Amino acid sequence: MKILHIAPDGWQKDLEPALVKLGHEIVQENPDVIIVKSVTQMKKSLDVYRKYPNAIKIQYNWDVYSWALNNPRPGEYDYNLYKKICADSTEVWVPSYAVQLSLANFWDMDSYVIKSYAPQYPLPAGCEVRNDGYALQALRKNPDKHIDWYEKACKQAQVPFKTVWAKELSEEEYRPILAHSGYLVSAIFEMSTGGQFLTEGAYLGKPILASNNPYVGAVDYLGDTIAYYQWDSFEDLVDKVKKMSTGELKTDVGGAKKKVEELTPDNMAKDVHKRLCELASAR
Repeated sequence: MKILHIAPDGWQKDLEPALVKLGHEIVQENPDVIIVKSVTQMKKSLDVYRKYPNAIKIQYNWDVYSWALNNPRPGEYDYNLYKKICADSTEVWVPSYAVQLSLANFWDMDSYVIKSYAPQYPLPAGCEVRNDGYALQALRKNPDKHIDWYEKACKQAQVPFKTVWAKELSEEEYRPILAHSGYLVSAIFEMSTGGQFLTEGAYLGKPILASNNPYVGAVDYLGDTIAYYQWDSFEDLVDKVKKMSTGELKTDVGGAKKKVEELTPDNMAKDVHKRLCELASAR
C-alpha cells in the first residue's frame, strides 16, 4: 500500500523503513493510507484528509488525559478539534489499553490498540550502568492529580530520590541519571505507557514500580515483570517505595528487558500491516 506517514521528526519516523520492508511504499501524494501520529499534527491531518478523502485515515492517538480536557495548561492543544479529527478517521489507533479506556470514557470513541516500539539510546561516552541507590521518576510535568505523590512518598519513606522533568535536561545530562539510578517509579494517575523512561530503564536492567491504575499503560508494555502499587492508596505507594529501596520487593529485570527488546519498529510494522490489510479487505 502507498502510505502517507505524518509524524514529528525523530524516533517516530523509524516506522517508515520497517513498513517498506513489508512491501509498503512511503509517499507524499496520492496515498492509499494516511497515518498521522500525535496531536501536534492536527493541521496536517486536516489538510490531507480534505485532499485525499478516499484514503484509509488513521490517527495514532498517544493520549487524551482528563486534566487536558478539564484543567488544560495555558496554550493547551485544541482537544475539541482533535476529537473531531479522530471521529472523522477510518480508525483511531492507541498505544495501550489505558488510552483505549480514556477514549471510551471521555469521548465515547472506539479505538484499536497497536503497541509502539520503544526507542533506545546509547549512553554518553564513559557512562556505565550502576546502582547509586536512588529512586528516579522522569516524566513530563503536567497537572496530573497525583503529580506530587512520588516526591511525597519518597520523603515519607525516607529514601533517596531524584526527579527529572522531561525536556528540562539535555540527553547528555539525563542519561547518566537514568543509568545510575537504583530503581524507577512511575507514580502517576494517568500515563499512556507509564512513561518512556520505564522502557529505557528496563533495557538497562532497572527494577520498576508503577501504578496499577487502568489509566496507566505500563502493564501493556512490561506486564508482570515489574512491581505495582495500588493506584488509589498513597500508603501502599510509600510501603512499596520502601521495599524497592531495600530490595525486599523483587522484580523480574531480565524479563522486563526481554519485553523491551521485542518492542521494535519491525514488530510494530507487522501489527500495522496486519490491521491495514484487515481494514482494506473490509472496504
